[in-house]
Amino acid sequence: MKIKSKNSFLKNYLKNFSVFLILFLGGFTLSIFASTFIDSIDFKDNIQIDSYQEIFMNNLSVSLLILISGIVSLGLLSSIIIFLNGFFLGAFFISYTYIYGFDVALYYIIFHLPPEIIGLFLFYFVSFDISRHIIRYLLSKDRISFKTKGKTYFKQLITGVFLLFIASIIEFYFIKI
Repeated sequence: MKIKSKNSFLKNYLKNFSVFLILFLGGFTLSIFASTFIDSIDFKDNIQIDSYQEIFMNNLSVSLLILISGIVSLGLLSSIIIFLNGFFLGAFFISYTYIYGFDVALYYIIFHLPPEIIGLFLFYFVSFDISRHIIRYLLSKDRISFKTKGKTYFKQLITGVFLLFIASIIEFYFIKI
């Protein structure tokens, strides 16, 4: 890969990560404004999780949904999923803040959130990048070069799966939701 294409790749990566963060934090912020509806819900008593595999399979399902729906809808549905994911995390956070206090609520999300967010982003990025190539093909009939991109996509998705696995172990064993 030439330096120019590496710079272009990094720019595209950062641009997509910015969109991802805006959507995720937008959902999180909206749930804070809607906190009057969720202040009395104790999610901890309503959720029964028996193993880290359940958490991992849920996160993997969401990630695959982001990937497939993002490709099919050219990024629209995956963006909605990311927004809703941020909204539900905000709902958990606000609920835990009201019930257990800010420090406990922060403890519940701070350790498993970084690998989970990066894992979800990698699926989001691949779906957007494939969508971008499909749009480019439809508009200008440029050839889609999945041979070189396929290895990169595969590495990103495997890394995303690994990060989601680590996040599920942290969430189950260290946080004990």
